[in-house]
Order: sequence, then C-alpha cells, then structure tokens
Amino acid sequence: MKHLLKLLLVLLLLVGCTTQTDDGFISRSEDELRDLLQDSNAEKLRGEIFYNIFPISFADGNGDGYGDLQGIIKSLDYLSEMGVKGLWLNPIHPSPSYHKYDVTDYYDIDPQFGTLEDFKELIQEVHDRDMVLIMDMVLNHSSSKHPWFIKAMNNEEDYDDYYIKAASRDEIPAQDKSAWYEYNGQYYYGSFWSEMPEFNLESDSVRKEFRDILSFWLDLGVDGFRYDAAKHAYDVNEYSAGTSTLRKNLQFWLEMKHHVKSENPEAYVIAEVWTDNKSMAYYTEAFDALFNFDFGQGVISSIRDQNSTAFLSPYIKGQKFFEEYPNYLDGIFLSNHDQPRIGSLLDGQWDLLRLGGSILLTMPGNPYIYYGEELAYYGVKPDERIREPLKWDGYAEIQTPTWEDIQLNSNTPTVQEQLNDENSLLTHYQVWGSYRRSSNVLKQGDFTNLMTGNQRIMAYTRSLNGETLLIVLNLSNNQQQVDLEMSGTIEVNNKDNSLDGSLITLQPYGSIIIKVTP
Repeated sequence: MKHLLKLLLVLLLLVGCTTQTDDGFISRSEDELRDLLQDSNAEKLRGEIFYNIFPISFADGNGDGYGDLQGIIKSLDYLSEMGVKGLWLNPIHPSPSYHKYDVTDYYDIDPQFGTLEDFKELIQEVHDRDMVLIMDMVLNHSSSKHPWFIKAMNNEEDYDDYYIKAASRDEIPAQDKSAWYEYNGQYYYGSFWSEMPEFNLESDSVRKEFRDILSFWLDLGVDGFRYDAAKHAYDVNEYSAGTSTLRKNLQFWLEMKHHVKSENPEAYVIAEVWTDNKSMAYYTEAFDALFNFDFGQGVISSIRDQNSTAFLSPYIKGQKFFEEYPNYLDGIFLSNHDQPRIGSLLDGQWDLLRLGGSILLTMPGNPYIYYGEELAYYGVKPDERIREPLKWDGYAEIQTPTWEDIQLNSNTPTVQEQLNDENSLLTHYQVWGSYRRSSNVLKQGDFTNLMTGNQRIMAYTRSLNGETLLIVLNLSNNQQQVDLEMSGTIEVNNKDNSLDGSLITLQPYGSIIIKVTP
C-alpha cells in the first residue's frame, strides 16, 4: 500500500506537469494518460523467449572477421530450434567503438554490420519465421563524434540546446562535477565516459528527433526497442540538488511509449533500469517490461549454495512490487553483456548450467538468453572478455568472427560440436526452450512455490486454465527424493529422473517437468 501511494503521487505529478509543445505531442488529457498506463499492448509476447545478440561477436556472414546482419540471417533457424521468439540486437548504428553504444547516426547501419537493405532482409526473414526483432536504442547519450554534438558545442542555433552543457565550470548546476568535461571553453555532461555526451531532454527539438528516429525504425518493421540506461535519462548529477529526476524520467519515457504505441500498438518496449526490484517498480508504467537484475543473481546463488531459498525467497519478495501491474512482463536473465557470464560464475560445469537453464526457461516472464550462454561460454571483465566471438565451426556456413581473439572460450565446444552431442548444454537449451515455446502454461501460467522441506530441492508449479505443470530440480550432487502428492506424466526430463505415483526421484543436478493429472 505504501508503494502504491508513492506511485499514485508520482503519476499525479506527471499529469500536473504536462505541457504543450508546438506539435501538441505532450498535451494529453488525464483520461488519455490513464488509458496509456493501463494497457501494455504487448500481451502477444508474454512468456516468449528472447535471445540477445552482440552483433560484432555473433555471426560472420561474409568472412571479413566481423559479425554482421547476414550472419544473423543465417543463424535464424538455429535460434528458432531453441524456441526463441524474439531477437534483441545490441546497437547496430554507426559508431567509432566496437560496442556501438556511442552513436554517430541514428538513421543508418554501421558498415561493419551491413546496410539498410541487409537490415530489411533480416526483418523479413525474422517475420517469415514468426519471430520478432527489437533493437537497442541509446537515447541517453550519443558519440562525441556525432554531428549534433559538434554543432551544439559550436553554439549553432538549431543545435545549441541538444546536450547538457554549461558556459563555464562555475555555471555547472550539479554538486558533483566529476563527470563534466571541457570542450572549446564550455562544459558538457557525460556520466558514462567523456566521449558519450548526454542529451538535453528538456529540449523539444531533441524529443522530436527521438520520436522521428523511433518512427523511422518502426516503419522499417522493427517490433520494438530495448532502451539503454533508462534511469539515467535524467541523471542526478546533471541538475541542481532537489530536482525530481524520477518524475522527469517517467514523464520522458511515458512520452516515448505513447509515441511508439501510437505507431504500433503491439510494439514491445523493454528498458534497462539497473537497480533492485523495489526501486525498479517505480518505472513499470513507462515500459512493457524491465530487466530483472535480481533474478540471475538469485539463481546463481541457489545453485552455488545448493539452497533453493537463496533464489525463491528474494524472487517471491521482489515480485510483490509488481502485483499492481497485471500487464507487466518480467525480463528475466542469467547474465548479460555488462556482467560476468554465468559460465564463469559456475566454473563452466554443465550440470550446474543445465540447472540455470531449466530455471530460466520455466519461470514467468520473458527469458533472455545472452548469446553463447547455451554453449557454456565463459566471460569476466574486462568487457571484451564477456563478448568473445561465438564459435560456429561452420554451422550453416556461418563463420566465427575474428575481430577479437578468443581467450576464455578456446576450449568451449562449438555450436556444431554441441549439436552433434545429445548430452550437450546446447541440446538441453533446445529441448527445454522448444517445449516452453509450445507451452502456454509455461509462458502465461500462474506461479506457485512449493515447500518441500528440503532446501536442496526446488519445486514450483505453473498453472493455466485447469492445466498444471510441476517443475522440480535437484540442486545437489546427490540423488534426492520428494513426494509432493501430485501424480502425472513426465514431459521433459534432463536425466534419468523418475516418477513412481507421486514419488519423484531426482538424479544429481536433475530437473524435470511433469504434467499433473487433475
């Protein structure tokens, strides 16, 4: 109730601060805003699996050493066989960096990856397979090489207000000036890096640019966006003390959501708000989904400690913050392009990584698989080591990118090798992923935690329209038995686990899905 009152206060502030721009975009009635907040319009993607592609490292389609769009096209059958419905591409815009999070042109494709024609072909191939594609959109900052920034710092009239800047160091409004940098006698703000100057979102011109950019890609057939660094759109160190950056962030992202939904009501927008679930919940109404950063940490802790409550207890507590939002889609993941890979955190042990995959692919929300996770890829800081090229071994004539040496994964079996091994981690992901894509119960069903009296056993049900699936996992290296007083038939079984009446016998690190007899 306390959280609800806080959120209502924030929304009242949002409505009270609505203003009119020249094109009338921001001006909305309270009823229109309420309708926007209550309808996510992304229900068709509830529970579907997404796969996160780091483009330069994923698949080389033309042999030049860089991952590219043609390589992604050749990989689509591979992804479909894993049950993947959606692709999330990290930035593909022109950029001076390998990661492309410092954009120089929001209306084009980086030549390393291909052309706009290649992108159109990719969209068509994705849609032909009944899949969707969302692209990373970096609206917090651009590259310092972007023409907009150069014009702004030269005080050209049409671009003078595009970025956060101050005429002198004494005029910097924030108390913390450590992320302010000098350029031609002026200062600009860049919280992530000096070469990533941050946009001035108070500028109507900037907001119109963003709406035009989103429309451009939606018109090409993109199915949605992943917004980078969403809580930093208005950063506390950009403004004077006492500025309500939360309110400003929500207002901005609500406007972007309104625009996207007006172009395509079924478009899917997910945001990176890197914080705990309690703090993240304030942003829920502005997006269809948010990445659940607590999820992977909890899964890894449970597997390491052989203790189911290490995950389930914080997970259940965290979900309570979203109970007020029936349209919310939880973006669950084990690790991502900014974090140490789960493969390294679990020492590359396939038995443990199978457990992680089993949990990810049977829980509510949209599971996100970070490329290579299905191969047991290792990865630790620095970032390049978290983003090593994927090893294909000639699968579908895809070549492994060579832009970066493979160091941590030199001994990791390739895609082709694991496809030929029925006991591989990839095979596990294929079996469990394809089952999830075919199961409305796993995608949309209610979640109920089951108390087993044994912390080394994790058990829960997913239920929908009178059908119930029972998921049971053995987190230990010893055989375990449990009787949950449910009988049925085994649907998916990763080891020689068995069901005798209602007695379940789980082999070490075993996981099982049982369709419960009503």
